[in-house]
Amino acid sequence: MDSWILLQVRALTLCDLKDLIPEGYYANAGNEIDSGRADYTIGMTLYKGESTSPGLSPRQVSAADVLLNIGLYRFTNAAVADHVRVPIDLRNYYESSLPQLKTNLLGALNAYVMYLTEMEEKPVYAILNAENSQPLPELVRYRSYEQLRNEVNTMFLELAEIIRTSAMQSAFWNKTDFQKTVVNRLPKSEPDAQPTIAGLLQPLCDARNLELHRESTLAGGFLDFCISGFVEGMGICHVPIEVKNAHASALDAGLTHQLPHYMKAKRAEYGLYLVLWYKGNHFSKPKRHVAIAELRFHLARLCCQHGLEGRIEVQVLELSDSAPSPSQLR
Repeated sequence: MDSWILLQVRALTLCDLKDLIPEGYYANAGNEIDSGRADYTIGMTLYKGESTSPGLSPRQVSAADVLLNIGLYRFTNAAVADHVRVPIDLRNYYESSLPQLKTNLLGALNAYVMYLTEMEEKPVYAILNAENSQPLPELVRYRSYEQLRNEVNTMFLELAEIIRTSAMQSAFWNKTDFQKTVVNRLPKSEPDAQPTIAGLLQPLCDARNLELHRESTLAGGFLDFCISGFVEGMGICHVPIEVKNAHASALDAGLTHQLPHYMKAKRAEYGLYLVLWYKGNHFSKPKRHVAIAELRFHLARLCCQHGLEGRIEVQVLELSDSAPSPSQLR
């Protein structure tokens, strides 16, 4: 690992943390071992302290993580090379730990680069590419949070089209067969439908350099999905997604209370409410909505009434077993 480029990255983290490091902190760090130890100590103090006294920005937390790992790596490298002050058995121990320390540092750098501008990221990518056999792809950046939101909305429209044109509605139903005849069919529960949704979403996310997260515990509940992307000047931004069957008793509350609650916990400006519609020839719920258009109107009105218009996108997946197949559409 190029020590000069590593020092450039270190300088970047110190710039991010300059207001949090005591004046004169490095006054006695006159050599590589002492300097590395000082980096590790202040980095660990700030990184661990965030859990007990939050106040650092996400970029500063990531910078502290990088600084502590740079410090530990520099300290260990210097100790291995110091044949005067460091006993041989200790040098051997330090040398054996270097591969894992390098792995930890590269992991921290991979996270940190997501918060950097195009100019700032150059030394970080120089290290990451030097340590990888294949060059890393350039990070896809979104110009604004709104562009990220629009991309997520478009992706779910593509998802609906994939399901429609591929006649994949049956994947969302539990069916009981008897002598090759379906004798009973019921819509899958929301948790049982999510793996299929995730499997269809993943390649769409990969194409857009978006991260798809599933079923995370958040603020006393379980968020179904969260899609994250890098926004210039803001770093990683999130679009939480709540999934509800159209016939669920908590359909309205999921939109007006549950999803906004998760958005607040994720510090997200935008969210997406995904409703699964099963009503058709073999399923008669929801009773209160005759058609998808009526359901959409009802949910749009709820958004307006609760000040969520423009913040939450409502999309409905048509999953009824009476939906036309591709051959019927020709």
